[in-house]
Amino acid sequence: MPITALSTKWTLGENRPEDPRHVQRLKKRFLDEGGPKREAKGNHIVALCSGADVRRMLESIGLGETDFNAIEAMPDFSDWMLINGGRKAELVEGQHRIRALPEFAEEVGWGEEEMWWPCEFYDRDTISYEQNLHLRVNRKVVAQADSHGDIWRQAVAAESQNPGVFHGNQEDMMDQMAHILRLYDESGVPLRRLVTLWRNERWRAMITKWCSTTVGRATFRISTWEWMISCRIDDFWFSAFRHTLLTLAGLPGDADRYVGLGDWKKMSGSLTTGRSEEQVRMLFYPDKTSQQVSESSRRSPDFLAALDNRSYWDLYEYILEHPETRFPDAHRLTSLSEVDGRILPRVMEHVVDWLGDDDRTEKSAKGNNKNKGPNRRDNNKPPLRNELTLALGHFNQKLVRQAKRRVGLLLPENGPELSSASTASILMQQEILEFVYSRLAEFKSPSIKADLAERLAGDNEEQYRGRFLKAEWAGVLGIVRRYMEAEFRPEWVTSKENDQPEDGRGEEEEEEEAFNQD
Repeated sequence: MPITALSTKWTLGENRPEDPRHVQRLKKRFLDEGGPKREAKGNHIVALCSGADVRRMLESIGLGETDFNAIEAMPDFSDWMLINGGRKAELVEGQHRIRALPEFAEEVGWGEEEMWWPCEFYDRDTISYEQNLHLRVNRKVVAQADSHGDIWRQAVAAESQNPGVFHGNQEDMMDQMAHILRLYDESGVPLRRLVTLWRNERWRAMITKWCSTTVGRATFRISTWEWMISCRIDDFWFSAFRHTLLTLAGLPGDADRYVGLGDWKKMSGSLTTGRSEEQVRMLFYPDKTSQQVSESSRRSPDFLAALDNRSYWDLYEYILEHPETRFPDAHRLTSLSEVDGRILPRVMEHVVDWLGDDDRTEKSAKGNNKNKGPNRRDNNKPPLRNELTLALGHFNQKLVRQAKRRVGLLLPENGPELSSASTASILMQQEILEFVYSRLAEFKSPSIKADLAERLAGDNEEQYRGRFLKAEWAGVLGIVRRYMEAEFRPEWVTSKENDQPEDGRGEEEEEEEAFNQD
């Protein structure tokens, strides 16, 4: 089959982006082995097409289907495009091989007549959707085996073809996914946890958006995201994901596909808030000054390899012209260990104690003895921040606007309308958890770990107060006090609180307050 007669655009699901590094690895293997071993059956590529297109080709070379099945030689379909009116076959396995072949050919001097690969055809008009999906999965132990993100997209594709295909209880859905997605024991995929994620509609929607990007698929780990759900701080995780998705959607070209995880890490590390033009140039064109740089300048190695020089330059100019574009380090969040990640909701549980109704739940001096209700793996429990809304009932739209200016939070555009108190609970949680996350090393110390284990109760308040002599706890308290009415917990305030971030009131807030007073 001529490789120019093959399309890598899929009609079911979405093909993975081409990996230039894998193409180079294959090219090197071809060179080392004296050529591609394409005749070996295990190296054949796979394509979907209409059975009529294959029959038309066989007739054009004087073969019927019976003759074709009887011969051992491989028929030549070089005229496929001519015979089938320019209609390409859909390549479902082998895209990197057909990309590496021309590069190898150029190196060794092969001509156009060698630009073919043995191909196995499947009739798109007769195979079932399950067979169609099975052709696209890669469970082999190879360099390009499907990631958890690829598997999620395959589940989404199956659902799109047959809505409700995954249904019933946990065990039923595990059986269905194992069969349809070929997730058997040897695949190493945590199937029960995958089903847990799928059954949570809010997280299913977010993971589906996240895995539509190359960065998202590279950072999606089923076990990690399953424990993230159980933390009950969805809005905090989702804010980082939404910012990343928004940035990718705004970049020129199809950034969802061409920006890889390595590229994003470099941009996130170099293109921080308040970045200078020099910082941008040093990332894209490290050897040039602002006067020398041009589209043909030498690029940073191993950075945005999927882009040609023109597209690379367009992206460079876009980032220069849009200094407000953020590149959050969502990849760091998704690489947190469960032990470290659970520090975040544990701090929030203390805040809930400070603001919540003491009669709401039975308390004791030790956190391990506190009645925590359902099992921590019950992923349908409401968010922790819901327990803050009653205490934030004094919030109005003006206070919300002031908090929004201070907190880098991206709320969903199409979600239900939230009350001022609910919005304030999201903003407070975001500000607290950003503070804790930025000081995670300190919150992992033995001293703070001991504090986390001891929850506030009626008989330990005097002892509990001692933690606010530490800058970490004083900082959390300072944030909470910004959102509360005057004189909230004054007995806990120490000089340490004065070392924490300012309340973020800018001239605009002060002018608004002065106007309202007038």
